[in-house]
Amino acid sequence: MAGYEYANARLHAMKGRLLGRDDYRALAEAPGLERLLAALSHTPYREAIEATLIRVSLLEALNHALSADLCTAVGQMRRFFDPPQGRALALALQHYDIHNLKALLRGLQNRAPLAEIRAAQLPIGDLSEAVLTELAGAADVRGAIDLLASLRLPQASPLLAVRAAHPGAQLPELELALDRWYFAQALAAAREGPAETALLRDALALEADLVNLLTVVRLTAFPAERALYLQRYRVSSPHELLVGPGRLPLAALEEAAAQVSLVSAVQALAGTPYGEPLAAGLEAFQRSGRLSDVERHLRRYRLRWRAGLVARDPLGIGVALGYLALKVNEVENLRRVIYGVNAGLAPGTILDDLEFAA
Repeated sequence: MAGYEYANARLHAMKGRLLGRDDYRALAEAPGLERLLAALSHTPYREAIEATLIRVSLLEALNHALSADLCTAVGQMRRFFDPPQGRALALALQHYDIHNLKALLRGLQNRAPLAEIRAAQLPIGDLSEAVLTELAGAADVRGAIDLLASLRLPQASPLLAVRAAHPGAQLPELELALDRWYFAQALAAAREGPAETALLRDALALEADLVNLLTVVRLTAFPAERALYLQRYRVSSPHELLVGPGRLPLAALEEAAAQVSLVSAVQALAGTPYGEPLAAGLEAFQRSGRLSDVERHLRRYRLRWRAGLVARDPLGIGVALGYLALKVNEVENLRRVIYGVNAGLAPGTILDDLEFAA
């Protein structure tokens, strides 16, 4: 497909430099951060590590290096594409602005150190490293929103609207407003795009589905807390918590959200593309009691679906979407390894927490 040949050839070469399972095993077995740093210096992350190590502590250097390498890779991706392919890629990357703003607001709410807030972010959307650093230095959530507005950034509009409607709005309302705003404008923009970006529309719809499915899971896992959950968002029905719609009809999601248990909610969604990961997540939840296990199975489904786009759409945007998912997953895996090694966890425990596309 015209417009993708050069970019996809370069992305295939970049994909070949991603780490494999043996690399992660060697990293997880490092006896400390210094040895981990030495091991990473023999990977494609060497240049990014050398550029940051002289400025900050070892743990911060590793986090900075991961962010810097990710930014470099995505910057290269952006330069590979000309319009309209570049606009499609930019639309996909804007989702990380929402991720970063949520990490920012949560960090400020919990009075987390600046380095911890920045380590939770993936600075590859429209919000630059400089802007994210400035926002992370705000005194509190309100200050960050005011700064967003003063910079005339579009992400400020949903936050200001919620604050005007509900003075003193809490974090759940702000995060929901960001999600609803993003998916409304992103899905509308994708629908107006050329037919060749159909996979982008599917990818955005999948993201909306995952947000909605996690809402259903939280509403039905602990029925006795359902009213409190709705109250946190100042809404009266699950419909007001849903985004999109994505691939799943909102009516089907509302039916699932009305169930009196997570088991029955998963059964209600058994015939959808998410039936298998939901069932696997439910089984894991019944063993552990952690809703994060359900989320993990859904995110694993997304990773494998996106990684599969490289083969499904070798001449289109699928290669970019697949590589991006794999690269972001690699950075998240490496962060798990770094913090696991720093905490003295056993290599097997660290490796069990990693995600792989195959």
